[in-house]
Amino acid sequence: MKLPIRITTPTIFYLSLHGMIASSYGAQTSLTTDTDYFVDSLESVTVTASHTPVSIRDTASAITLITKEEIDRRNAASLSELLRNVPGFAVNQQGSRGALTQLRVRGAEANHVMVLIDGINANDLSQGGQFNFAHMTTQGVEQIEIIRGPQSALWGAHAMSGVVNIITSSERPDRSQQDNRNIEGQLELGSYGTNRWGLNLENASGSSLIKLGLHGTETDGTNISRQGNESDGYKNTTFHLSGSTFFSDSISAGINYRQTTSETEFDATDFVITGLPIDADSKTDSEQSYLGANLKLTLLDGKISQKFIASRVETDNENQTSSPVNDLTSGVRTGFRAQTDFFSSEHTFSLIAEFEEEDFTQRGAVVFGDPNRDESTDTTSFASEYRYNGDKVDFSASSRLDNNSDFDDAVSWRITTAWHANDTATLFGSIGEANTNPTFSERFGFFTNFQGNPNLKPEQSLSWELGLRSQLTDNIQLSASWFDATLENEINGFVFDSTTFLFTADNRQGKSYRKGLETSFTWRASENLDLQANYTWLDATEETQPGVQRDEIRRPGNTGSVNANYIFGKSNLNLNISYNGSQLDDYFPPFPTPQEVVTLGSYTLVSLSYRYNLNDAVQLTTRLENTLDEQYEEVFGYRAPGLAGHLGISFQL
Repeated sequence: MKLPIRITTPTIFYLSLHGMIASSYGAQTSLTTDTDYFVDSLESVTVTASHTPVSIRDTASAITLITKEEIDRRNAASLSELLRNVPGFAVNQQGSRGALTQLRVRGAEANHVMVLIDGINANDLSQGGQFNFAHMTTQGVEQIEIIRGPQSALWGAHAMSGVVNIITSSERPDRSQQDNRNIEGQLELGSYGTNRWGLNLENASGSSLIKLGLHGTETDGTNISRQGNESDGYKNTTFHLSGSTFFSDSISAGINYRQTTSETEFDATDFVITGLPIDADSKTDSEQSYLGANLKLTLLDGKISQKFIASRVETDNENQTSSPVNDLTSGVRTGFRAQTDFFSSEHTFSLIAEFEEEDFTQRGAVVFGDPNRDESTDTTSFASEYRYNGDKVDFSASSRLDNNSDFDDAVSWRITTAWHANDTATLFGSIGEANTNPTFSERFGFFTNFQGNPNLKPEQSLSWELGLRSQLTDNIQLSASWFDATLENEINGFVFDSTTFLFTADNRQGKSYRKGLETSFTWRASENLDLQANYTWLDATEETQPGVQRDEIRRPGNTGSVNANYIFGKSNLNLNISYNGSQLDDYFPPFPTPQEVVTLGSYTLVSLSYRYNLNDAVQLTTRLENTLDEQYEEVFGYRAPGLAGHLGISFQL
C-alpha cells in the first residue's frame, strides 16, 4: 500500500567473502584465504530458505548472506545501510536517522517483505504491516539471511516478495565445547552530535549458552525540510537477551527477547502553501518488543524432529504534535507453531500447524472521522514441504492454507528445482503464488484525512524466477537471476473520495507487473583484496486506467553497488559505492491542486571505513558516510543527511 501521509513516525545471489554459518542456528565467522573457499561457501547452511536447514548449494532461490565479519568491516551503523547493497532491494528513508525507513524487494510494496528477528515475525501491524528499519541497528547482529521471491508458502502473509531473517543469537552447536566467556564493547562519536555505544556479554558453559546485549544511539540529527534550519534528533536504546540449553542429545530449548525504545523528532506538513515538510516541534515515542521461546526434540536417531515455538510481538507508537490529543497506534501479535520433520536419505518432509492472533489499537483526535479503533483478527494455518536433495538435482514443493477470521481461505504454494550442471555451475528456478491481507490501517483508516475501506480484498501474486550460479575460477563467482511477478487486487492507497474530500483505499481492477534482472559478481583478487559488485534492472508498473500502465513510485529502475575490502598489516580499509537511479514519487499540493507525480533524481553514495587492530583486544575505527556530500531525497520533500564522519573504539575480551 502507498499512503499519502505519515502513518506514525515521520513518514542472483550474493556470497559474503569472509564468514560462514557454523551451525544451522547461528553464525561464526573467520577470515579465510583458502582457494576452495567458494566451494565451501556453497555448503553453508541457511535456515530461512526451507522449513529445515539446507545448504545454499541445494537451494533453488536467490539468496544473500551478510555475515558478522562483513558488518564489522563495513562498520555500518544501521541495517538499512547494508541492505542497499543487496540485489533487488530499494531503500527509502524519510529524512535523517530515525525517520521512517522502508524496504521494497523486487518492486513490491514495503509490507510485502517479511522481516524475522531470530525467526520471529517482526512486521509492525501498527505501522501498515511493514517493518520500519529506522530502529534496527547492526549492533549484536550475527548474521542476516535474505531469500527473495514468493515465500508465503513457507512463512505466510507478508512474505510475498521475500524474507529478511536477522539473526542475533547462536544456538550452542556442540555440547562438548569448553566453557567460554566473551565481552564486547563499543563507543563511537560523530557528526551531528551523534554517539553510539554498545556492550555484549556471552557465556557458554557446558550445554548452555546465554547472551546479553545493551546498545544505544543518540544524534541531534539534520534538517529534513527544504526550508528552516531545525534539526530532527533521534534516540534509540535496545536490550537483547537470548539463551539456549541442551537437556540431552535429543532435547533442547531456547528463548529470545529484544526490546527497543526510541524517540524520533519530525517535521509537520505545510498544508497551506507548499504541501511539503516544515519545521515543527513534533516527535514520536516508539517501543518494540519481541519474545520467542522454543522446544526441540529429536527422535529415532535423527529421523524425526519436532519443534514447538511460541512468540509475542508488541509495538507502540505515540505521536506528539501541536494537537492537544496525541496519536497512538499499537499492535500485539501472538503466535504458536508446531512442526514435525521426517528425514530419509535424500528426502525431507515437514508438516506445520500455526495459530496467530493480531490485536490493533488506535487513538487520536476526532477531526475528519473517529480514528479510535480496537480491532482483532486471527489466522489458523497448515503447511507442508517436501524436499529432495540429490547429487545432480534438487527439488522442493511447499503449500500453505490460511484460515483467517476476516477473509476467505487463502492457499499459497511454491515449487523449486536446481540442476547442478557440473561442480562449478548450477541452474535454478522457482514458481509460486503468494498473498498479503489488507492492513488494519487500510481497512479502518487512521488519524488525519485517510478513511479505511473494510471491503478490501487480499492481494495475490504469481511469481517465477530463473537463475544461474557459476564459479568461473577458483576466486571468481558470477550469478544472475531473472524474475517476473504479476500482482492482482493491488491496494491503491491514493483514492480520493470526492464526496467526503478524504483519501481512502481500494483494489485496482487491472494487474500490476514486476520484472527484472539481478546480477552479482565476487572476486578474490588477492589474499588481501576482495571485490564485490551487483547490479539490478527493474521494471515495476501498475494499471492506473484500463490498458494504461505507469511506473510505480519509489522503484528505481537501476541500482547497483561496488565494495572493495583491503587488508594490510593490522589495518582494514573498506570502500563502498552504491548507486540509486531516478524514481517517481507522489506529491500532494495544498487543496484544491490535484496530486502530482514527480521525479526524484539519481544519486551515488560513497562510504569509507577504516579499522586498525591496536592489539588482539582493541580496535580503532573511523567511518565517512556520504563522503561526496551528495544532496538527494529518497522521499519527495525530505532532505537526506550530508557528509558525516565518525570515530570509534571497540574491544573484545
